[in-house]
Amino acid sequence: MGRPFFSQTLISGGHAASIELIAQKKADLAAIDAVTFAHLRDGELIDTDQVAIIGQSEYTTGLPFIAPKLARFDTDPNTITNALNDALSQIDDHHRQRLRVSHFETVAPKEYEKINQLKVSAEAVNYPTLA
Repeated sequence: MGRPFFSQTLISGGHAASIELIAQKKADLAAIDAVTFAHLRDGELIDTDQVAIIGQSEYTTGLPFIAPKLARFDTDPNTITNALNDALSQIDDHHRQRLRVSHFETVAPKEYEKINQLKVSAEAVNYPTLA
């Protein structure tokens, strides 16, 4: 299949460190989630003048919340969602906006299948698996 596009893969240890490597021209590309990027930018923890957003991934379901198996969660999947939305409603608008969370939704496990489909597509074009 030829040579890899990138000469090396670096593991920075975190999003802020990855952005720092880009800003210092020690790395060419990093994948940073939008919320983390916004928090780092808003807190002036990164210099956004030295980096550019060049693309974004496909929309997928967000990361799941997990909890120990307890009867109160097992009986009604909306229990935790309702509790999170109730807690969120008690936070003032300013802090809710800073969190970038408007609401929580109960998501069926099948909604996560798109993530697996993206993985399979990447593997089909020999995208490497990082350990």
